[in-house]
Amino acid sequence: MKKIETSYGSLSEFEKSFPAFLKLRLGRGFFISDKTSIRKGQLKYRIGNYFPDIVHDCKTNKRIIKFHRVDGVFVADVRSTRSGKVIVRTPDRDQIASEMEKKIESITLRSENALLNAVYSQIVEIPSVQMAMTPIKEIIMSMHTDGELSVREFSSGRGKQKASRYIEFLAGLEYITRDNGRLLPGENLKKHEENIQEEDSELYRTVLSDILGRGYSYVRDYLHLTQIIPYLRVSNSYFLPSHVFGELLFLSEEEIRKHYMFYYQKSRPLIKVKRQINDVIEARILNREEDYVVGNEDIWRQYTATLK
Repeated sequence: MKKIETSYGSLSEFEKSFPAFLKLRLGRGFFISDKTSIRKGQLKYRIGNYFPDIVHDCKTNKRIIKFHRVDGVFVADVRSTRSGKVIVRTPDRDQIASEMEKKIESITLRSENALLNAVYSQIVEIPSVQMAMTPIKEIIMSMHTDGELSVREFSSGRGKQKASRYIEFLAGLEYITRDNGRLLPGENLKKHEENIQEEDSELYRTVLSDILGRGYSYVRDYLHLTQIIPYLRVSNSYFLPSHVFGELLFLSEEEIRKHYMFYYQKSRPLIKVKRQINDVIEARILNREEDYVVGNEDIWRQYTATLK
């Protein structure tokens, strides 16, 4: 990691000038949050930052600016020399910018995880998500209708390694067990079958929402079912600014796209955002009122309760 060195004539000069140096060189929000003495003549200063989050309600034209406080963006190493000078070593601007992106990401992911608890039963109703989860559906419905499924039959056409991922995943959640080349119903699937007396599709939706709620990171990273990610992100790009604002917002699709780019540090074509918003509206996560998008109140209550 590249370090930038700055020198001061004395410790008192450093303590007087360094806060202004941070604001001038890095940004007005940077501040010293803590300091620790390592040994005689050596200190570590923990540097934090306040960054603005601008939220605007498109219907009422109300606007707020919330400053998120993040501690520990980086550490400045401070050393006094025998002559009395003070040498300060800090990361370069690119490294500091990278650390700030991580801090924003942590806020975004915390909100995303809270939102998932409220929307996973709706998100599985989105057609492209259902299609991505087809291998899981094949196993669950075979267990329900036939009581078993051959591992060879399930692996046919998708490869042994890929099939093994799904089998290990569902076995880990106790939805299936393995027995001499066969897949059999596990304890959790049996419990759902006992509780649901309706049609097969209702059982599948219930099981799928439970699987997504309990194993989302595994579904996303291990099974590579990335189709879920954009819907969760576009939903979060509505609910997180609403949380900052303190109430459900009325937003345009373009405004949701702006929040998406801010929280996820990625550009997204408006046409794709619009399509995903429409799918999320179909799934009853968001609603459309006049020319605006507004959140589902039940989801809002669950989401904010989780974030507290």
